[in-house]
Amino acid sequence: LAIANAVADWDFIDLAEHSEKSDDLAGQLEFLLQAAEAVPNNFHVHRRLGKAYESQRNYAKALVAYDRALEILPAEPIAFASNIIFPGGYLLKRRAIVNYRLGNFAQALADLRMAHDGTMTVAGKPDSATFGWGVPVRELLNSPDEDFRAGYRKLLDSALADYSRLIEEDSDDISAIAYRAVVNTRAHRFKEALGGLEHAIDWMHDHKKEEDYPVGNRKEWMSWLVRQIGICGIELATAGEFENELIARNLSLTLATELHESEPSSHEYLAQYIDALKDVSAVHSKLGNHRESARGLVSALEQAVNLYELDRLPAEHGRLIEGSLQQLESPLSSLADDQAEKELSLELQSRIRVVQE
Repeated sequence: LAIANAVADWDFIDLAEHSEKSDDLAGQLEFLLQAAEAVPNNFHVHRRLGKAYESQRNYAKALVAYDRALEILPAEPIAFASNIIFPGGYLLKRRAIVNYRLGNFAQALADLRMAHDGTMTVAGKPDSATFGWGVPVRELLNSPDEDFRAGYRKLLDSALADYSRLIEEDSDDISAIAYRAVVNTRAHRFKEALGGLEHAIDWMHDHKKEEDYPVGNRKEWMSWLVRQIGICGIELATAGEFENELIARNLSLTLATELHESEPSSHEYLAQYIDALKDVSAVHSKLGNHRESARGLVSALEQAVNLYELDRLPAEHGRLIEGSLQQLESPLSSLADDQAEKELSLELQSRIRVVQE
């Protein structure tokens, strides 16, 4: 479709969103530049233009695009489901990324403060996404700029205090319970993060009615929590805390198993389940628990092969099967003293060969 044929701003938004998903970065950028010229006061187009430049690591031009988007952004809050959203929050976080990458640490911190303060003013609670905004957390906590490090820590402390206050006011506030755990992960307060994640899981097990959840449904919350626990696992692995990583990975596996068993036809839940099995296996390997590692890997590969043979394995998980014969060499030796397990692994090897052929 030609830019000139679009009859309303929403046409540009839809087309910009389509271009954003394209692998053709040059074509995407060309389209967005035309759209920005055709509808210069559409903040959606400038937001996506900023992201396009960001993906090319052209942070200077991304900054110009985000500046323009913020200039023309509607000032009034946006209602989304049962939440009231501060409209500038997302753009400020994206601008914080490019400012940080450009070495503009004071401006990056100012953007984060504005995003945090704006959300508190509009919604009355923090937005945990303010602290997971496209730059690795460990990089932020160890920023070369002392003022940024101190300011970022202060923002984390403020958000944690706000979530704790909300939980004191309402012990059933699952948003505050879960988001406090997320922010504790961002702050590398792993003991508190793991305790909070366990608290959130226990709450979900005790609350099975859809009306108990503020936005979305129970399964959506559980799936989201699996992803957040995965982030905690990555941070723990990076910190070398493998025993605690195993705790996190097992929490994730518990939720992922429940989701997969509740809806076996869901590719999303299947993918999370297989990934959780592999993650637990990998931690056992790091801890020297080779037998447990082998069992986990065999289970993950068995799930993948079963579904591949039924033509139900999502394309993005076909990689699990590639190279898996070599992966199974270690499990075979680890399971050699158990005939039943060894036979299962050998059978799996045979099936994988057929799939690969």
